[in-house]
Amino acid sequence: IPAHSRSVTDLDWSWKRPDLLCSCSHDSQIKLWDTRQRRSTVAVFDTWADSTRKARFARHHESIVATAHGGEVRLWDIRNPASPTDFITAHTSRILGMDWVSESSRELVTGSEDGGIRYWDANSPRVFQHTIAPNPQADAPVCCIVSDPHEGVVAAQLGRRNATVVLLSKGSSEVSSLPAIAFEDTVKDVVVLVRNGAARVYALNDEHTILVDE
Repeated sequence: IPAHSRSVTDLDWSWKRPDLLCSCSHDSQIKLWDTRQRRSTVAVFDTWADSTRKARFARHHESIVATAHGGEVRLWDIRNPASPTDFITAHTSRILGMDWVSESSRELVTGSEDGGIRYWDANSPRVFQHTIAPNPQADAPVCCIVSDPHEGVVAAQLGRRNATVVLLSKGSSEVSSLPAIAFEDTVKDVVVLVRNGAARVYALNDEHTILVDE
């Protein structure tokens, strides 16, 4: 499907409606696709010529999408794609990773080139709820943020070559860090799954081999 005029930077499936797919690109467009209609977009979001790096459907609401532009997050209602419903001035550096915490939470987590990780409440987006700088590698950017949708455990990838993955678990009032996981490869992406209270991290290296933490 011809989707964008420049490289696609992110794709995300709707958590509530599996027929919906969101794509974003350096061409400044965010597009919503209905997979039942293979060659037509459902909606195009107006980003005012800003490149978009990340797009994530909310897990708690079928109509909310978060997108990352530089250090800013924009919240959208897909029923009205003409303009964002809200803005979050999240970081002073580019956001490289972003995800919703869990299927029952309105919290969003962002990570940026400056190595910082911040938790946000979509209902009160003006002030971050928590900020963390888990930085075993000096000046390592947060290249990826991903959460387990059921347990709310967040994996933050620090750096790409010899990457370190930090696991974060949020209680009622604070965020705690679990032991960090080090990979000797160049890591392109990570996934975290929590089963029976134990978190397991899967990483994809630049040779498209899946690495599993031991």
